[in-house]
Amino acid sequence: MTIKKYTQALSAARKRVGYWAQITRRDFVDGLLDHMNRSGVSQAALASRVGTSPQFITKALRSNANLTIETMTKLAMAVGCKVRLHLAEQRAVTTWLDHVPDTTVTKVPLAASASSEAMTISSVNLEPRVSSVTLQAVSG
Repeated sequence: MTIKKYTQALSAARKRVGYWAQITRRDFVDGLLDHMNRSGVSQAALASRVGTSPQFITKALRSNANLTIETMTKLAMAVGCKVRLHLAEQRAVTTWLDHVPDTTVTKVPLAASASSEAMTISSVNLEPRVSSVTLQAVSG
């Protein structure tokens, strides 16, 4: 196949629902497999956690399986995750940034301070597009 014919075929495919559905399924399965590997969860263990058969998990992990949102959520929860969906323009490149906030309270000494005061980070807000840190002066 020439590059021109390949480009034409890809352009035609991008106009079909099946193309975009396949990418969505692949992205979900890739993410699920990644979390399974990182947490050491086998397909059999995933089946047990979800309350289904290992055969169903094998079928679900095939990139052509048509999973419902509910099934995707069950599978994600079984590896300690949640499903997030969003709409993006077809030409957009999406980059996800997942941040798990640390709930540890950290004392940070004040620079160039003659006192023994420190700043305590009392809360962190990591809402999308907004990041803020609340600092509170404490005597040490």
